[in-house]
Amino acid sequence: SSTDSAPSLSRAVDRQMLREILLAGLEDVVHFGKDFCSYEQTEDGRVQVTFADGTQASGDVLVAADGVNPRIRQQYLPDAKAVDTGVRCIYGKVYLTDRLRSLVPPALHQGFTAAVGFRLNLALGLVEFTQRPEDMAAQIAPEVQFHSRGDYLMWSLNASRKLLAESDSELYRLDGLELRQLVLKKLRNWH
Repeated sequence: SSTDSAPSLSRAVDRQMLREILLAGLEDVVHFGKDFCSYEQTEDGRVQVTFADGTQASGDVLVAADGVNPRIRQQYLPDAKAVDTGVRCIYGKVYLTDRLRSLVPPALHQGFTAAVGFRLNLALGLVEFTQRPEDMAAQIAPEVQFHSRGDYLMWSLNASRKLLAESDSELYRLDGLELRQLVLKKLRNWH
């Protein structure tokens, strides 16, 4: 086989699309806006969860997917503490037009790339769909509606929190446009 048809070193996954796939057909079962309090394992091996509003839910599997310091882990592994490295990440997407696609260096087609500066790091990766999500859904799951805008270049600026903002609360208050402006300001002297 030719090297042109060799698989990429890396396959990126669009997180929003993965979430939409995982939630497909579960609209009647999945509920949002619940505040987890605690869980317990029942005698029959299931898991019972209690929420702040007093309601409960049970199931076979409980997944902690609520960020860096999940309350489920706090109960399950109370001695396992998250350690703040002091590094913060600002994540963004640049949707690819034909012109922008022509500017993407060949190395980015081989996997994620890191551009390392003295105090800033920039991670870059392409998310290119082998088939348009809408076309794939039409073939295998017509009921699934994707909210994809197509291929994009993923980027993340990684730096000390102190280099980005005075405090985490100040950084978290910034909206998308303000975060973009902050990143452009931090990278203004880069080639």
